[in-house]
Amino acid sequence: MTGGTLTGARLGYAIDLGGDATITGGKIVDNYSGAIMIWSGASLVMTGGEICNNYGGIMLTSADSSFTLEGGSISNNVSSLGAVCVSNGSFEMSGGKIT
Repeated sequence: MTGGTLTGARLGYAIDLGGDATITGGKIVDNYSGAIMIWSGASLVMTGGEICNNYGGIMLTSADSSFTLEGGSISNNVSSLGAVCVSNGSFEMSGGKIT
């Protein structure tokens, strides 16, 4: 994702990620569900952009799923699971902002 806005998802997650992806810009905002579900074998790198005002943020589900936050922001996602929920997998943060 390099730009634009993804909004309005009502069921599941706004993005179900089953492969490798990079977010460099754009917004995932105002979804009535979580923003991104990262499935088995998938990885996401976020270097820019914004994930905000969703029910949930980012969920990792499998030991071989990963999320790397290098830039951008994750904010105001209201789920009690937090901005990044690692039920399994790995999360690395070297930049960006979570509020």
